[in-house]
Amino acid sequence: MMNVYFKNRLVALTLLLMSLLLQACSDGGGSPSIFTNDVVQIGYTSKENVIPATWQFSFESDEDLVSLQWQFSDEGYVSGSSGRSETVTHIFTQAGIHKVRLQYETASGETGTAENEVIIQSGVISGTISAALNTLVDVDTRDPDEPNVNNNSFATAQPIAANTRLSGVVDANDVEDYFQVQLQKDQSINLQVADQIFNSFKSIQFQVFISTDTVNSLFDANTETGSGHLVTPFIAPSTGSYFIKLTAIDPSVRGFVGEQVHSHGNYSLQVESAIGSADFVAGELIVMMKTSSQYQAQGLSTRRNLGRIKTLSLTSARQFMASKNISFNASLTSNSRWQTLQVARLLAAQEDVLYAEPNWKRYASALSPLTVTDPLYASQWHYDSINLESAWQAMDSRGSAAVTVAVLDTGVLTAHPDLSPNLVAGYDFIDNDSNANDPGDKGIGGQRSSFHGTHVAGTIAAAVDNASGGTGVAPGVKILPVRVLGQDGGSSSEIIAGLCFAAQLNTGDNSLCSNVPDGTAVDIINLSLGGPTFSPTEQAVYNAVTSKGIIVIAAAGNESTSAPSYPAAYENVISVSATNRNTELASYSNFGDLIDVAAPGGDFASDEGILSSWGDDLNGPAELTYGSLQGTSMAAPHVAGVAALMKSVDTDLTHEIFRSQ
Repeated sequence: MMNVYFKNRLVALTLLLMSLLLQACSDGGGSPSIFTNDVVQIGYTSKENVIPATWQFSFESDEDLVSLQWQFSDEGYVSGSSGRSETVTHIFTQAGIHKVRLQYETASGETGTAENEVIIQSGVISGTISAALNTLVDVDTRDPDEPNVNNNSFATAQPIAANTRLSGVVDANDVEDYFQVQLQKDQSINLQVADQIFNSFKSIQFQVFISTDTVNSLFDANTETGSGHLVTPFIAPSTGSYFIKLTAIDPSVRGFVGEQVHSHGNYSLQVESAIGSADFVAGELIVMMKTSSQYQAQGLSTRRNLGRIKTLSLTSARQFMASKNISFNASLTSNSRWQTLQVARLLAAQEDVLYAEPNWKRYASALSPLTVTDPLYASQWHYDSINLESAWQAMDSRGSAAVTVAVLDTGVLTAHPDLSPNLVAGYDFIDNDSNANDPGDKGIGGQRSSFHGTHVAGTIAAAVDNASGGTGVAPGVKILPVRVLGQDGGSSSEIIAGLCFAAQLNTGDNSLCSNVPDGTAVDIINLSLGGPTFSPTEQAVYNAVTSKGIIVIAAAGNESTSAPSYPAAYENVISVSATNRNTELASYSNFGDLIDVAAPGGDFASDEGILSSWGDDLNGPAELTYGSLQGTSMAAPHVAGVAALMKSVDTDLTHEIFRSQ
């Protein structure tokens, strides 16, 4: 897999993990209100969160109090006398939720009680906690350190990736959460409520809609109060885009001393791998009853079947369910793969069934051999670093011709045998013509041209199995060459023009995008270029590009510094640093909080460079050849190639979703 260095994209942990990091602290100053009634307002002047936790409580009242008494659930009570400046100090020595009670009597003889709770943690654990892979968080958990956004409607649904676990909350302050996810056929979604209040769980309504119909739910179920989870997870009947809607049922919020804690719906939403990706016999189940079961049904009608494995048809399984008064959706009447999985889950949930599962098919365990005939492929070590062959095998593809990656660079050698099969018509914004061929940037006699764009394009999509050179990460996709760099580099205006062309922006998208040559918007843009200066004009153009869902990837820079390099450092641009053959940060690579991900860039100082298509004009006209280079310019197209493979599988993949992977 790609060696990833996430720096500034911290994934939120669940509330349980957050509690491990609480530090003992002491608040000074005034007396914040923690609970009240009509007569007394109680506050604290200092507190600590971790045992032994010392709290100092005080009160305010407009009444004349002649007596008062503090009581604490962990150890008896401490009495005080009358007086408006009365305070009491209490040390909590046990972790948990403790009750704090104040009893009082006024001069007029009125008595009353105020009561609430404080939360004390068990201790401090030092170190670092890392979120599990593919862990996400609901965007509107009201974290003060995060932007104030919401996912409270279909229009603002939070995009989430498949095969991920998401933590969130629905309560009186945030009744609904919406998510959008691309699912494969037979992929399942489960929901678990985390909070148990008085030995039961509050319910959350779980609804699923197909993206083209947000009125009629495809699936509608509530989590159980006894277990906190769904009886039957949702299983996608077909590959496509789905909306998930979570709604708090009878929402409430319980107030703790000095805090407001959600008591309703801290939840975990699990998008699981497609069980249907494994092969099984549609319409058949493998069922085993517990030996103590007294139930009988067709196919399980004799006691000798109890405790034994039995193969059932869906017809027999439905008759068995009917005999036990198990309700099931009327749609579960055919023998499709989806119905088979749903019936299996319903049966498996019954207390008399030891297990129920599809009748799996098994095959020889060897993977289909993957052969690459290109003579230089064995020298492209950098593809092993990102497990490229495994990705190709899992996809059963090397990319789709429907996916196009724009390479904004020096142009490409359009006649190169490893590139010409995968090129679409591009544009040259240096010479302002439709010929994106790289004429070379040979300036001083005796030097070669860089043919930088040719090398970058080859890493993304050099042709495979053509008996020439090596291959690219995604040799099945297309390349749009856009020349924005010349002999002396390129200017902002030329790069902006290239972006407008690749994204097919117009003046309605950005005022700078005028007179854009006709074309088709690409899916991904690679920019293996950069400079040190921020430009609000450029930032606005990148925002317009990514707002169309186009994935934008840029090289982080080769200055071995944490200083920003643009466009990689712009918001909405994925910044790529470089690693060497040992998956260590390359000696030249930029680093720091502005880096999003790292990929192979080569390092001549420790091993070798990145091999790709190239040109050599040292002794005359450019020879169409191959060569090794190093740099973050070489790392970025690895990420662009991976994005192209992902886009080939998921046509709904956008820049925002890709960044969340």
